Amino acid sequence: MERSGHCQPHCGHVGNATAADPYPGDILGQEVLGREDFDADPYSKYDVILVDESHNFRNRDSGRYENLSRLIGLNGGRGEHGYRKKLILMTALRSTTA
Repeated sequence: MERSGHCQPHCGHVGNATAADPYPGDILGQEVLGREDFDADPYSKYDVILVDESHNFRNRDSGRYENLSRLIGLNGGRGEHGYRKKLILMTALRSTTA
């Protein structure tokens, strides 16, 4: 996995909180989450999972949906601090009801 101080959507950035980077974490592209061999274990400790372009996760039969669900459920759905994981979904598409 690539690591960089200035992450692009395809890379991962791991580190401890610093003044310059108060919110360390990993950035995973949708392609990574969609892989059959995606290993969610290294990301199981996070308390917050933020999904941009979340409209791409609507299909429950897709690999990325399955892997995101598995990631959320690891550690009994709890992050490293013992609290329930928080999922933040973001999209620029407007919501419509049919």
